Amino acid sequence: MLVVGAGPAGLLLASDLAEAGVRCTVVERREGESQLTRAFAVHARTMEQLDARGLADDLLLTSLRNPILQFLRIDLSHLPTRYPHVLVTPQYNTERLLLSRALTHWLNVRLLASVRANRGP
Repeated sequence: MLVVGAGPAGLLLASDLAEAGVRCTVVERREGESQLTRAFAVHARTMEQLDARGLADDLLLTSLRNPILQFLRIDLSHLPTRYPHVLVTPQYNTERLLLSRALTHWLNVRLLASVRANRGP
């Protein structure tokens, strides 16, 4: 199986597949870890998914919990979840955690790789 992109979605998918016994290769066009962040917040449902994989507690260590979305004046502290907050963390923290999980499943992660569609004649 080929997974294109070593962002959070690609790494999570590939490591889930590997855990299920599917051999995967992840290709990423970047040279290494990005210092750019496309996302700065992790929401409750995502945390629940990470928790199901044993990853949530590690991400909590690198993050700030914010139970109130100030700009929207929404109080999340009453949500029926173990994670009634928005977790503020740069995307690269999430990627580090997911990459670590992927490597424990012996995934092949290739950096500086790209994929192009072959549209034929």
